[in-house]
Amino acid sequence: HVYYLKELSRMSIEHRRLPYIYCEKPVAVNSSEVNWLKKKFSSFSTRLQVGFNLLNSDFVLEASKLITRKNLGKPISAFFQVSHGLAAKHDFSSNWRAQDTNPFSQLLGNLAIHHIHASQHLFGKVKNFLLTEQNAFDKKNPDSLSLLLDHESGVQSHIFCSYATVFSKRFSIYLTDGLLEHSHEGLVLMSPRDTYNDAGQFT
Repeated sequence: HVYYLKELSRMSIEHRRLPYIYCEKPVAVNSSEVNWLKKKFSSFSTRLQVGFNLLNSDFVLEASKLITRKNLGKPISAFFQVSHGLAAKHDFSSNWRAQDTNPFSQLLGNLAIHHIHASQHLFGKVKNFLLTEQNAFDKKNPDSLSLLLDHESGVQSHIFCSYATVFSKRFSIYLTDGLLEHSHEGLVLMSPRDTYNDAGQFT
């Protein structure tokens, strides 16, 4: 979308005003576009909204508060699990998700990218990662993936995305004194860590 940002930038000089811009993710798709965006970002930053809308979810907003306030200790690990059965549909082999060679059309760049972005927002830069992909329905592109992100902060993010299984959407973050979970049942916070039943067992 850098082409359009350049055009809007040029037009804003003529009209002496930059419009508000909503831009679908990802903004830049190669290193030259990324470098241009880095140089120009300050001129767009107050007017540009990129479609990483997971940052506005109840889960990420609540997780951000917990991490900032530190009232439930330090974050240890996060899990993002999203799946549904799109790859099992008879017409999936002609779908762009199954065919397109552009990495931003595939599972990693189209779906998992939201959870990668949210993880970096919550826990900072990634120093290492491990990615495994599989293809249960033998199409051109992978239909499932598991991604482990090792953040410089010491937190690990686990991302599982699939078009090949049942519908599920579950996010969780483990902290030293609590657990925040989001599923179809809503947002649940469990704390403190040292909670016991009558038999003295952890509950």
